Amino acid sequence: MEAVIRELRANHDRYLQEIIELVSIPSISPGLPNPEAMQKAADWVEARLKKAGLSETRQFKVDERSPVVWAKSHFSDDLPTVLFYGHYDVMPPDPI
Repeated sequence: MEAVIRELRANHDRYLQEIIELVSIPSISPGLPNPEAMQKAADWVEARLKKAGLSETRQFKVDERSPVVWAKSHFSDDLPTVLFYGHYDVMPPDPI
């Protein structure tokens, strides 16, 4: 865990810039959807997963506006399986 904390501290500015880049994409899903921004956010996430070294990435379309990004890597049969699930769509700024 200490190695992770050292990595985060050493690359704080780069990681912060990447988060700012992602959250600046108006990937609104409910209400007034923005399909182009949803695709841009999915492409951003997929590119970062590839850059992080995941060996296989794909996008699936759930409907016309909701791409799902999937990625995997196999490191060793001796290591546990880890699953991360998240989303990159956002709520509109006004209440629905």
